[in-house]
Amino acid sequence: MRFTRDDFAGDVGAWRRSGDVSTRARGDNFAFDEHVGPDRLADFETFDFQARGLKGACGEYFQYSIVGVERTHVPSTFTSINERAWRYEGMEDNQKIVRLERIDDALGRTGHANERDAAFDRLNAAMGFQRDESVIRPILRQFEAYTGARPAFACFHRDVAKDLKAPDWLPRLIARLGLGHHRLQRGQRGYFALMIYTVGEVREQARHIAHPFAVPTVLESRDSPHFYPAPYGRREGYAVDLDHRAARVSICEFLHARLSYQPAHLVKVGRLNGPAPDLDLAAARDAHLRRLRDCFDRPDFGALMAEEAMS
Repeated sequence: MRFTRDDFAGDVGAWRRSGDVSTRARGDNFAFDEHVGPDRLADFETFDFQARGLKGACGEYFQYSIVGVERTHVPSTFTSINERAWRYEGMEDNQKIVRLERIDDALGRTGHANERDAAFDRLNAAMGFQRDESVIRPILRQFEAYTGARPAFACFHRDVAKDLKAPDWLPRLIARLGLGHHRLQRGQRGYFALMIYTVGEVREQARHIAHPFAVPTVLESRDSPHFYPAPYGRREGYAVDLDHRAARVSICEFLHARLSYQPAHLVKVGRLNGPAPDLDLAAARDAHLRRLRDCFDRPDFGALMAEEAMS
């Protein structure tokens, strides 16, 4: 991805020269993304930005072009300008999709740990053999209160089925899916819900969208250093495993149009205390890059724009 605007290109170059790992990662993500086509790039560069600089522009574009302010908004992610990143091949309606949701706010808006713990315990109990939907439904309704139509990062159930059976399924999933924003600090407690639904359910609810699935691009990453763009060619993204020592196969990730959850979609809940294991971001990204190069037979991937970064 190469900007035609000098100010945006300059920001990318400066970020890539930074000695800070996170800043360098953000710059590399723009340099390496091959799924942002000419139409999407033009749409981004000509957007009516109020903020100055690439960082502010990304925030505004994400908020207004991707998320929107209305539930009926169609994200630019799924419009024709992003056709290069559409994902539609080989997806059958009965394929199961997995998404991990953070439910802290849904359990209690006050932020008090005792309130959220009590609400979590009630929810967990309600998911027993005889499910109590009178407890489950109010939690799920909280998701409908969020404005806009933010695309959801997700993966296929088949890719994480073994992980979900493990006693430590929650931290394993956070690591394997590259969910660095869910990493907890010391003294923090997080609450999570595992959602499982089908490709067909997404398509049914997104009938107004011709192509409701897409490969994640840097524009949907919300400036995250834990994201890594995939090389063009297989119509899917790959999540960065935050545990670089695990040497596991990368999980395929994709975006889909927003889904209204039903009680049957809620399969598991989990509670996690910080701190999360130490993260070596540089090592995790380097290991991920090696896997991408091997998987795509692209030894050059990740070296794009090297001369611009060093100039």
